[in-house]
Amino acid sequence: MNKEEEFSCIMNWIMHKMPKREVVTIRFEALGQAYQAKIGHNGQRLYVNKPTVMLTITKPTFYDWEGEETYHTLTADKIRNSTQKADQLNEQKEQEWERELAGVFTSMDQEKN
Repeated sequence: MNKEEEFSCIMNWIMHKMPKREVVTIRFEALGQAYQAKIGHNGQRLYVNKPTVMLTITKPTFYDWEGEETYHTLTADKIRNSTQKADQLNEQKEQEWERELAGVFTSMDQEKN
């Protein structure tokens, strides 16, 4: 699934199948910025926390699924695990970016000397 299909699938699952007392994180892109928000079911209604900006790395991974997921196979645990795995991937991307940036500054310092 692409990001739009993924978002639609998760939102439909939340609206129609999410069990009571569950909380999951949704991730989406708007105006070129990545956001995330928690959606929960308190037993009677859904509630949504204010969206927050995700990491500043370009093109963050929103979800990292273990297998081929569909609307019918989603669970709150699968969504949570997927966002946790994506967070690990994003952290690795950020560390790689920081190492590359440090390398650029190191090579600039060496050229000056």
